[in-house]
Amino acid sequence: MLNYRALLRNPKYRKDWLISAANEFGRLAQGVGNRIKGTNTIHFICHEEVPADRVKDITYGQFVCTVRPEKEEQNRTRLVAVATELITLVRLAHLLLKCL
Repeated sequence: MLNYRALLRNPKYRKDWLISAANEFGRLAQGVGNRIKGTNTIHFICHEEVPADRVKDITYGQFVCTVRPEKEEQNRTRLVAVATELITLVRLAHLLLKCL
């Protein structure tokens, strides 16, 4: 597993890994132009738009980067949701099951 921040700091790798991360966000959200089709899995909102009773449920993401030479897109970045509370884990599991 590669460190996303370290990859971005290195000018040799920066461009490739920025594109890889953009592709991941595009897949999860509403796409990236004609390059990546979105799945509408996530929608970005401003922190001010989070209802007051749901602020405690906010979770954070971690980038997981790997090189997969057998894939068409060899630099693979995945956004992994890290739950901060059990209730968030249950909601996340429910959302994942709905996607299957």
